[in-house]
Amino acid sequence: MRLLLGFFVFSLSITMLSGADEELDERLKAVMLLFDKKHQELNVRIGQLEIENQKLSDAVEKLQVRNQSLIAENESLRKQLGLMPAKQIETASLAELETLPGVGPVIAQRIVDSRPYATTDDLLKVRGIGKTSIEILKPMIRVE
Repeated sequence: MRLLLGFFVFSLSITMLSGADEELDERLKAVMLLFDKKHQELNVRIGQLEIENQKLSDAVEKLQVRNQSLIAENESLRKQLGLMPAKQIETASLAELETLPGVGPVIAQRIVDSRPYATTDDLLKVRGIGKTSIEILKPMIRVE
């Protein structure tokens, strides 16, 4: 927006000055051509960035779909092996959290109180859960 306003003020100034002097007119035309060229270059770069942004958005979407597929595959394998399904720590109830090894009522409440979590390693912010606990719990928990 500021670029457009600057262009408008610049164009208005040139229009007001044109015709006053031939040499000045030529210089103003050269400046306008340079300004137009830079403006076009900026538009091309903006277009390139929009394309890159779309590609990145598409890649993120594909990764999210793949992540959901892997979560489903993990759950399926856990069922086939007779393992309990991984707990989603963002939504698990206190009772569900208490079924995890080393998690009693106090730690379960702290897990709930410390939500939200971006990764399973975020459980380190819960008092009473350390790196060893995380390594034990990782196969049994997930964050979506």
